[in-house]
Amino acid sequence: MFNNKKTIVVGVSGGSDSMALLDILQKKDKYKIIANHINYHFRTDSNYDEEVVKDYCNKNDIKLEILSVNDELYQNYNYLKNKQSIAREIRYDFYLRNADKYQASSLYLAHHKDDFIETAIMQESRSNSLFFYGISEKSYYKGLKIKRPLINKYKEELIAYCSNNNITFAIDSTNSQPIYERNRIRIELSKRTKIQKEKIYDYYKKINDSNEIKRKKIENLFQTWEKKIYNYTFLLKQKEELRKHLLYRFLINNDYFIKISTNKLEGLDDFLIKGSKDKSYRLTENLYLTIENDVLVIKEK
Repeated sequence: MFNNKKTIVVGVSGGSDSMALLDILQKKDKYKIIANHINYHFRTDSNYDEEVVKDYCNKNDIKLEILSVNDELYQNYNYLKNKQSIAREIRYDFYLRNADKYQASSLYLAHHKDDFIETAIMQESRSNSLFFYGISEKSYYKGLKIKRPLINKYKEELIAYCSNNNITFAIDSTNSQPIYERNRIRIELSKRTKIQKEKIYDYYKKINDSNEIKRKKIENLFQTWEKKIYNYTFLLKQKEELRKHLLYRFLINNDYFIKISTNKLEGLDDFLIKGSKDKSYRLTENLYLTIENDVLVIKEK
């Protein structure tokens, strides 16, 4: 599983970010690319996004997998209740299936510097005690390696890349609507100059850099815990601060899309200290943490 180093899955929405990524990877002539596009039919012009991706892939002889989301598929995920959460789960599960189908080594996503800043701001609003803010250049989803090679590029640079290379891209009009927390932050950031955004980025980078030694310690300890299959007894032996950071890593390790606040971590830690093995702790609408056979397990209900 996920062992063909020359084959990669690339998430392509049709926007400037993902189209720039697809073109950059295609020009490297290093990988066999499996482009993945999901049409949620959220917008009346979503079919245009699909056509943009199809046209590019056809012209460049790139294998394309398309998922057209219908009501039946939405129903399979309706336990999530939140529209954004449903879309994310559908998207990542689709990537995972295709990575497995083609034995791809990695999933490439077009997250960029603006995404990093938006995420960092949201994270800090929920907790000011994290060792890392933003989006990592590399992560995992259920064992699949995720790479984000554009994380140091601003969106405006990617738009310029598309314009300079005559790459057609679609524009998602909903990004400019303040209907979600991230959208509201994005709108505020759009009013800032590149210099102003760079100052915000530097602020979070300094926090991350100053915590690098602590972060590595947590990372090494987490890898040990991971090898022990998230053993409950092992976790309890750690000091409170370490426990909470291990719990944070545990929750984000497989991209469960859980909003993790300081209060949630404290509540979860308290739940585990009490040793409530016959109970479960609600993480979000549909996800619960339980202790089974001395192992921490996240279940859907």
